[in-house]
Amino acid sequence: MAKKTPTSRIYIAAGGALAVIIILCAMLPQADNVLYSTLSSGAKGTKAVFLLLEKEGQKVERAAGFVPPGNGLAILLEPAGRLSAEDRDRLLEWVTDGNTVLLAGEQPNLLYRHFGFWPEPALSRPSIASVSSSHQLLQGVGQLDLVEGTRVNDAAAADFQYGDDHGAYLGEVVYGKGRMVFLTVPGLLSNQQIGEQDNLILVLNIVRLYGGAGIWFCEGTGVKSGHAAQRALLGPLALTGGQFILGLLLLYYFWGKRFGRAISLTVKDKQLTGSYVSSLAVIYRQARARHLIFESIYQGFREDLARYLGMPSSSSNDELIGLFSSRANIDAQKLGDLLNNSEQILVRPDFTEDELLAIVREMESWREDNLSFKAKRGKDNG
Repeated sequence: MAKKTPTSRIYIAAGGALAVIIILCAMLPQADNVLYSTLSSGAKGTKAVFLLLEKEGQKVERAAGFVPPGNGLAILLEPAGRLSAEDRDRLLEWVTDGNTVLLAGEQPNLLYRHFGFWPEPALSRPSIASVSSSHQLLQGVGQLDLVEGTRVNDAAAADFQYGDDHGAYLGEVVYGKGRMVFLTVPGLLSNQQIGEQDNLILVLNIVRLYGGAGIWFCEGTGVKSGHAAQRALLGPLALTGGQFILGLLLLYYFWGKRFGRAISLTVKDKQLTGSYVSSLAVIYRQARARHLIFESIYQGFREDLARYLGMPSSSSNDELIGLFSSRANIDAQKLGDLLNNSEQILVRPDFTEDELLAIVREMESWREDNLSFKAKRGKDNG
């Protein structure tokens, strides 16, 4: 006979499997480390600005590639090394149709090169830059947090540019029917910096001017996901495994334990029996209330009849008898006699206890013979 595995070993093995899953999840790169991703809540992510725009009622979505499937404002976050020549051409064609691109990138890319822009590292990077401009992009902006980023020294192709002594960090180019706005400080949109100084006001100005038809965060298909597929699988697996192990441990610990005192099952009220009626008769005899007890019993009998038929308790005797007449194995004639006798007794000022017990026993007998499941089954088999 095979030797049974002890229960403790089963739990140890299950706990070990869960520990392995958790360790694997911990070793994978965290999603919060993805650079400028709207799915990242880390310092370098842009989830905060995405959720803020969504909360403000803007039509904001994520685009899988660099060219949005609809019109509006496309936000490209550091596309260097991922934006192909084909993507650039399709995106510029999209702009000429009357759309706008916000290119937030500090590294040279194909879009910058198309307009002759060459971002270069700034020699000095002030943490706070004062702004003095009446341009619509900078309306209401007094200071910006520009702790990171590059500058464009030659932005002659730009219809508007703004920067500091080291070059332009913000500019706008009219292209066909649309526009391209460039920002060489993508960290300005990050979770860490979006709430600093007037950074958010600058973003909201761009959204207000060009995002009416929709806002698209185009992170591109090549965004650094950090083993996102593995994390997407192991994350829920670890959670499910943890819940399963916890359930097993709780089941093992509380097996056979009682939570509170024992409570007897509720017993369904039984039909009136002859001994019960006799006892009531003795009690009501002393109070001279035979009419009261019989009226109560008779009313209960009629309610049982109506409930059996699915009728309201206010149904007349003729209605009840008529419905029972159409059913097989029901003695409707005897029921009619029983109901008529009951009505006569109710209006009689004097009737004896023997009459009371006799008619109650007739009610009980008729119910047992006609409404009881066992009686009906016996008749069917007969």
